[in-house]
Amino acid sequence: MQNLKSNIWKLYCVHGIRFFLITMPVMAIYFHHYFGLSYLQIFLTQAVFSLFLLLGALPGGYFCDKVGRKTGMILGAGLWVMGNAFMLFWHQFSGFITAEVFWGISHALFSGAQPALLFDTLKQLKNEGAYLHYEGRVEFYGRCSEAVAALLGGFAAMISIMAPFWVSLIVSLSLFFMVLTLVEVKSDSEAKAPFLARYKTDIKTIVDCVFVKQKAVGWLLIFSGTIGLATLSSIWLYQPYFYDLHVNLGWFGVGWALINLCAACTARYADWLEATFGLNLLLSIILCGVVMSSFFLASTYSIWFFVLVLFTQALRGLKLPLVFNFVNQRVPSEFRATALSFDAFFMRILFVIFCPLIGYIADKNNILSAFLVIAIVAFVSGLMSLGMFFYRSKNMQAVEKN
Repeated sequence: MQNLKSNIWKLYCVHGIRFFLITMPVMAIYFHHYFGLSYLQIFLTQAVFSLFLLLGALPGGYFCDKVGRKTGMILGAGLWVMGNAFMLFWHQFSGFITAEVFWGISHALFSGAQPALLFDTLKQLKNEGAYLHYEGRVEFYGRCSEAVAALLGGFAAMISIMAPFWVSLIVSLSLFFMVLTLVEVKSDSEAKAPFLARYKTDIKTIVDCVFVKQKAVGWLLIFSGTIGLATLSSIWLYQPYFYDLHVNLGWFGVGWALINLCAACTARYADWLEATFGLNLLLSIILCGVVMSSFFLASTYSIWFFVLVLFTQALRGLKLPLVFNFVNQRVPSEFRATALSFDAFFMRILFVIFCPLIGYIADKNNILSAFLVIAIVAFVSGLMSLGMFFYRSKNMQAVEKN
């Protein structure tokens, strides 16, 4: 039992290491100003990452459900190391694309397995009711780690643009060894049929659970994917936006650190915020905040709009614990990692569709026009999916009362 309890702090460490993204504060600058990639090419690298995350999300989550969450994360950590190696040593568009392929599959394996292992660990400890509290802490440590990495990344890039990428390779190796220490928790599934033979039938069962029996879950995952599209796309525009304002590279790290500290704080207190304000109000605030911030950023260049950036990313930190808690409480253990993978699935399919358009508009017009596209897509898709979630969750509560 004590070994099982160690999963909690180890998952804090795993998430912290995964999000020690020391290259992120300067990644767009690295691509655009040092290796000559256009904004379209930059967004295409991210489209490839999203595509392979998309292709791997459901089978990756299912693999982790049936073979083991720890096994899936070990494979994911190995692929993360390979992606960092390609990014460091192959300085061509094709090399960057290859790195994103490995990173996409790696992220797909972690996206469902990590929260599922946390929930099932708590369930074995008979404390699953505290999941939102612990998931908020996981996000908190991840965002704090990203903030520290950002500070180091910005100043390391001032010494050498390659320095952050060497550190990233070393950190990814530490992730691999940390994952090896996790304790596997058996899921409730006792199916004996071969993996591939069960996959088709089980995916149908999961889809039926999420989109037919629990329609509110499906609409919430679509909403989460929409907000994820808006916040992720914006991240790739912040760097050129503030670079055009002649912000020093060192300040990119400071800014990125502040962004992640804001996300960390809202994630850390997600349970208190939900208990105080309620899920529906918080989701409405998230949608309005993301859409309005994107519209303001589309209006003009201003260093003062960094406040909007902080607000948007604070909402990003709050969203994930809320969504994961709602889904975990309504999906059976044997399909939990797969169901949670739908969050990444919807975000990435939207990203694959829209990010080449965003990059093309940034090249042909300017960064402001790209923010306008993000605002419009987030408003239309977010309003529709959130409205359907409110409607379906109200019906769900009425059925539960009866």
